[in-house]
Order: sequence, then C-alpha cells, then structure tokens
Amino acid sequence: MAGPLCKGLFVLAGFLCVVGIVLVVVGSRNQFVEKTEYALTVVDAGGSGTRLIVYKLIDDLVEQRVECEGKGLGNWKTEEFPILEKKLEACYKTGQTFLPEGSSNTPIYFGATAGMRVLKLRDPASYDTIWNMVRKTLNTTDYDVKWADVFPGRYEAEFSWIAANILSKGFVTNDIQGMAETGSSSVQIAFPVDEATDPAKHIYPVDIEGKKMSVYEYSYLCYGESEAWRRFHALLIKDSGYSTGIVEDPCTNAGFNWTRTSKFLWNVPCVKGDYAKDMFGYSIDGPSENDNQTYHLRGTSQPEKCLNLLKQMISTNCTNNTTCGLNDVLQPEVHGKFMALSSFYYSTHYMGLPYNGQKEEYWEKTKKLCNTPFNEMTPPYEEENSKYKSKQCWDSIFTYFLLSEGFKFDKDNWNIEYIKKINGKSADWSLGVAYRNKENAYQHQVDVSQPKYKALFISGIVLIVLSIVFIIAGIIVCKKDSNSYDSI
Repeated sequence: MAGPLCKGLFVLAGFLCVVGIVLVVVGSRNQFVEKTEYALTVVDAGGSGTRLIVYKLIDDLVEQRVECEGKGLGNWKTEEFPILEKKLEACYKTGQTFLPEGSSNTPIYFGATAGMRVLKLRDPASYDTIWNMVRKTLNTTDYDVKWADVFPGRYEAEFSWIAANILSKGFVTNDIQGMAETGSSSVQIAFPVDEATDPAKHIYPVDIEGKKMSVYEYSYLCYGESEAWRRFHALLIKDSGYSTGIVEDPCTNAGFNWTRTSKFLWNVPCVKGDYAKDMFGYSIDGPSENDNQTYHLRGTSQPEKCLNLLKQMISTNCTNNTTCGLNDVLQPEVHGKFMALSSFYYSTHYMGLPYNGQKEEYWEKTKKLCNTPFNEMTPPYEEENSKYKSKQCWDSIFTYFLLSEGFKFDKDNWNIEYIKKINGKSADWSLGVAYRNKENAYQHQVDVSQPKYKALFISGIVLIVLSIVFIIAGIIVCKKDSNSYDSI
C-alpha cells in the first residue's frame, strides 16, 4: 500500500507536468512574432573622414558601420583621387554584406557636411571632380541612390536634433529637447518653438514619429572649433604686424608653441575673402609681399584675455530689437532642456565638468584647465590624448563662448547636458536621415523573438523536467514502501 509521500510526489509531478505543458504551448506559439524590418544605408562624408552606416529598424535600432576613408573627402589631393575611388568602391561592397538577405536596391543617402561646403568655396574644381567620382562609383552598385550631395547646413542641424530625440525617446515621452553641437567646420543648433514656421526666421515644419512641430534650425559654417581656431590665429598674426618672431597665444597652455604657415592660415574662405566677410563681417588678409611665410605662436595661459578676443572676433550683438545667435542671425530665445553633443562633450569631459555642470562651474573649470602649464596637464582618457591635449584650452574657451555669448544661455536657462552617447548610441545626423526617410527604406517581414514568451517556453520545459524527476522519485519511494510492507 502506497504511503502519503509516495502519493504526494505523483500528485506534484502531475501538476508540474500540466502547468509545464501549458507554458510550453503558450510560449512556443507566441515566442516569435512577425514584424516589419526597415533597412536603409547612409554615407556620412564628414570633414575628418567618410563612413557608411547600415541602419536596421524593428523594435530596436541596429547599426553596422564601415570606415571608408579617414581624411575627409575635401582633404584628398588630385593625384590621390584614384586611391580614393577604390576606397569608396570597397566601402560600398562591404556595406552590402550587412544588408538583409535577399534585399536589392536598398536606398542609400550619401551626404557630405561642412568640410565639403568649405571645399566648394575654396576649390570648386576639386569639389566637382570628387562629386563626379562619388556619383560614378554609386551608380555601379545595386543601391537605390536617393541623395548624393552636400547637405544644406540646416538639414544637418535638423537631422542631428531628430537623432538625439529618437535615442532619448523624447518623441515617445513628449520630453523633446533642444540640440547643440559643434564640429571642426560648423556649429549647429535646433530646438522646438511655438512660433509659426517661417524660413526667413529659420523655423521649419517637422513631422517625425507622429509629432508635428515647428523647429528652429541653423548651422554656422566656419564657426566649427578648427576653422574658428584657424581664423583666430590668423588674426593674432595680422595684429602682430605679421611678425616672424614669437606671437603670444592666450588660448593655449603655457609651455606649448604652434607653428603656422601662410598657406594654412590664409588659403581658406573662412579667413580671407568675400565669404569670410559675409560670415564674420570682415576678411583677415595675409601679407601681400610674402605668401610663403612660417609663423610661431607661444601659449601664455590667459583664458580671460582669450575670451575677450573671441568677443571682438565674432559678433554676438543683436540689432533691430530682435533676439539673435552669432553674427546677428535671428534666433528665438533658448528654452527648455538641451543636449550638447560632439565637441561640446569632449571639451567638458576633458576638464572634468559634470555632465550637467552649470555656467559658473563651466568657466571655473575652463580657467583651471587653461592656467595649468602644458607639461602638467593630465588628460582624463588615454585614446589619442597627445593629439588633443594641445588644443583643449582653446576648445573649452570656444565652446563656453558659443553657449554663453553665441546662443545666449545664461545662468537662469543653462539647462544643458553634455552627452557623448544616448542610451549607448551616437546621435549622428545620419540616424536622423534614416528615421526621416523611414518610408523609403527597404521593408520586409522578419520573425522577432518576444523575450517574455521565450521565458514562458523555457519555464515550461523546466517544469516538465522537474515533473519527470518527481515521478522517478515517487517510483523509488513507492517501491521502498512496498518492500517495507512485504517485510511485515
């Protein structure tokens, strides 16, 4: 006669088996669900390099990157163009290996930014040659070419703003933020406003992720940290009377010296010529008698003097009773939360500013960094620190100038976070292009795993295995009980 333990084990085993079977059935039927995958390719031809990104959008964003070249299209010499052409062709082929299996004619957007806008002004012939090459190589691929050109500056601002709010989920939570970023050649700002759209005021309609709004968008070409720095050094040299001796540079740490050539300083539209006059109000001309001169600048660690010279070099005054940004460009007053990206992040990170450091702290950290002798500077990160160490004082002062004097953030509205990545991903304008053109993407159906149902399926298997264990245990216990009755 079976004892209570023997019966209990079989009852428990039966219960676990039934529950396990139910979980396995429910989990297996719902473990995968069919959803639409969107695939789209964007080529980001920036001032310092070109990269291809394949974006795949389902529930989560997946991106795969291919580095095409590491100098920037505008920095290749004419005799190097055959090498550049081969690099682009190889890049396209590698990118196609990341596309969904069976896809063809996947849309591609090849966009260049400020570096190529500067090249168009400086050397139109090289600019045209490069674009002819880009279009020629693209036409030999299976991609569906939707765009191959230089993005207008405001698009760069808009796409970066979209990317930042996509990654922060601002469009989902209605916590939509403004965006400011600075690169080597240009500076962008974008933020939503309540005013009606008016291109004359740089306010445009945006319809993204079910949200319709008016967004202020503007990009300042030549105001990027590298081009502004070049112009600053050209101004120092000119104000010295084109001295071939030592010229003091208050924006560089004491103990570091710069060597600049006439070609570097004055053979660019951001410094000299009609474009510089339009963008900054005046051209900085080089010496007419000698266009092949070398100049030397010595760092003097004078952050206050540096900031004052920047205020003289770049106009931030507003006229006609309007609010403005840099160079009297119309701009509504900044408001709400902002994400400061790219060089804004790197300069603040270098000087140890908290991710949400306020205006006063920003300037105090900047002064501390700039007043440190060059040989005593200790970079907070290892990668390429020797390359960037020499310009950190300039970067910190210039980004502070842009935020406080240029965009008019003050201590009452300095609601800024300095961000490198948002939820683990970079807020590149290329991501904004992908979401803005989602309806044009290659679309196909895929089976997507649903983790909660997969968990049910696994739990069901575990319960079934446990029921088998209890059945075996019950058999053993019942057999022992039987043997004990037999002995009686």
